[in-house]
Amino acid sequence: DDYVSGSFSGEFSAVTISGWARLTGVGNSGSLFSAYSGSTGVLYGRFLSASRKPSFFTFSAGGDADELTPSTQVPLSVWHHLAYVYDGEMKRIYLNGEEIASAPLSGAVFSFDNFEIGRSEKMPGKMFEGFLDEVRFYGRALSSSEIMEEYNELR
Repeated sequence: DDYVSGSFSGEFSAVTISGWARLTGVGNSGSLFSAYSGSTGVLYGRFLSASRKPSFFTFSAGGDADELTPSTQVPLSVWHHLAYVYDGEMKRIYLNGEEIASAPLSGAVFSFDNFEIGRSEKMPGKMFEGFLDEVRFYGRALSSSEIMEEYNELR
C-alpha cells in the first residue's frame, strides 16, 4: 500500500516506462507508473484489475484518450519485466523483453508535472497490489534491443 510521488516538468513526444512488477492481488487497476499534468497529459503503465493484463493508457495534451491492452495475462506472485513505449507513431507493451502488443498513435505530445509509482494519478483506491522494483522513466523511446538488454541486465 505504499507509493512514491514526485514532480518533474516536461513535454514528451516519445517516452518509455519500464520496471519489474510482481502482482500479489487483483483488486484494482494500480499503476506501475502514472504521470500527469492536471487533468490532461495522463499516462499510465498499469495492470487491469481482475484480468491481470498489462495496459498502456494515454491521454495526450491534444485531448485524445487511448488504451492498449494485450490478451496476455500475467500470473500472480511471479516477477515480470514490463516496458511501455511510445515512439511518436506507435505505442508498445513489452513483457520480459518481448513485444506483446502495439497500436498506432501518431503525433501525441504529453505534458507532465507530476508522477507516481505504485498508484494511479492521485487515486487512493488505485494502489498497485504487489511489489515493484527498478522502475524507470525515459524521455525517449527505447528500441526493442534496448528493452531486451535492460531485461537481461536486471533479471
